[in-house]
Amino acid sequence: MEINVLWVADHSAYTVKSHTHEFYQLAYVRKKGGTITMGNTVYSVKPDHVYLMKRGVMHGMERIDDMRLIEIKFLASGDEFIKHLNYLPNEFSLTEHPLMKSMLIQTVKEGLSEKGYCNETASRALKI
Repeated sequence: MEINVLWVADHSAYTVKSHTHEFYQLAYVRKKGGTITMGNTVYSVKPDHVYLMKRGVMHGMERIDDMRLIEIKFLASGDEFIKHLNYLPNEFSLTEHPLMKSMLIQTVKEGLSEKGYCNETASRALKI
């Protein structure tokens, strides 16, 4: 299994027209205020929820209020790992998973620092 983190940000969300790409995108909602569409499903975003946009799936975002997100865009390899990623639901809560939440925040801190990503932390954070 290998994860290649392409982009990481902790930011106020913005409206993004529907599109697809060949990498995964994980959005952790810190402050609600909009919707995320994946395929034909529209999700009203909720704080402490994660939205996983899988590669090749049409998705977009609409900012309604001051929606704040942590986003990680990444490539994954390894048939078994990709199978598990694709099995995950598009939306799930981190409320009952404080360790996973702290790993996600640590991954973002590393990504925004001058240091390179720690593959081990990124791998653990993205194993949901």
